[in-house]
Parts: sequence; C-alpha cells; structure tokens
Amino acid sequence: MKTGYIDCPGDNTCVMASYSDLDPNSWYHDGVHYALENRIMNGVSDQMFAPGSSTSRAMIVTMLWRMEGEPVVNDTTRFADVPSDTWYTEAVRWAASERIVDGYSAERFAPNDNVSREQLATILWRYAKYKGTDKIPASKINLGIYLDAEHISSWAYDGMQWAVNAGLITGVGNDKLSPETDASRAQVATMLMRYGKNIK
Repeated sequence: MKTGYIDCPGDNTCVMASYSDLDPNSWYHDGVHYALENRIMNGVSDQMFAPGSSTSRAMIVTMLWRMEGEPVVNDTTRFADVPSDTWYTEAVRWAASERIVDGYSAERFAPNDNVSREQLATILWRYAKYKGTDKIPASKINLGIYLDAEHISSWAYDGMQWAVNAGLITGVGNDKLSPETDASRAQVATMLMRYGKNIK
C-alpha cells in the first residue's frame, strides 16, 4: 500500500494497527498514517483514534504547533477560557501570537468548539502565510464549479480558494465542498498530509 511517502503493507506493522477503530484499507489510511508517523496527531485513547469524530480548535492548533516543532512563546495567555496548564495551552499561545488562529473575542478562544472545513482551510492558509508558502498556483480552480460555493463564508473564501488550488481540499462528492460541515479527524489528517507533500 503506497502512502505517498512510504510503502505500507497495511498489516500489524502499520502505525495504525494499535487502534481498533482504524481500517488500513480505508480512504483515510495515507493521511492518518502520516499524522501518526510524524507525531502530529495522537489517538483519543491508547486504542481509539476516532477518525469520524469532529476536530476541536484546541486540537487543530496543537497539531500545527507540533508541526512547527513545539515552539515556546513568551506571550501571556489572554483568553479566560484557556487555563494555564492544559495540553493545548502552549499551542494556543503560539497560534494566537502568530495570528494563525484568532479568538472569538479578546478573552474567548473557545478551545472545545468544532472546526468546520472552511475554518480549517482558513487556518491552514494563515499557517502557510506565516511560513511564507501561501502562493496560489497560477492555474486557479474557480470555486464556482462547486454546487455549494455560495455557502462559503465571505471571510473564508480566500482561504478556501487557496486550499482547493493547493490541493489540500477536494470535493466530498456530488461536486460539493461542504464548507460548513465539521472537519473530521480523518479529514484533518489527510489535509495535513497534503500540506506536508504539496506546500514547499
């Protein structure tokens, strides 16, 4: 089985094998394998990955923080709903200081809120801008070809345009992008793999 960066036999040697709810023959194999292999994502427990579960804002910033090498930021956490000693505190501090993910207000980050596909696209776009790798290919795909393009929020349009043209987001079937649908953990893993492969 080709993951895009290594060959995987899909047996008990696969990094996914320890999770009882993961199928090595599923569409998400490459992305989840990549995320686990590179320690970008962990399971929700020792035996469960929860590929179909939604992804929270805290999870997303933590994944990007890990991709960046877990930098330490000398910035006081200003959000009242982000305690000083959680598994995501340093990630929120870093993401907020670099304007990769903003709070809903000056004091509210909402770490447990689910992330939609258009929100995820926007966050990855901002991360790419932070990295200086946010250029859209010359041959742009017109989002108007998707039947639900009108449902893309105005604030998310540029991020979605970038993510589609960079090959990070594809339609979910029936020529739709489903921008308002929560991004599952499997979808996030796949997008992060594509980011790692496509964005230079």
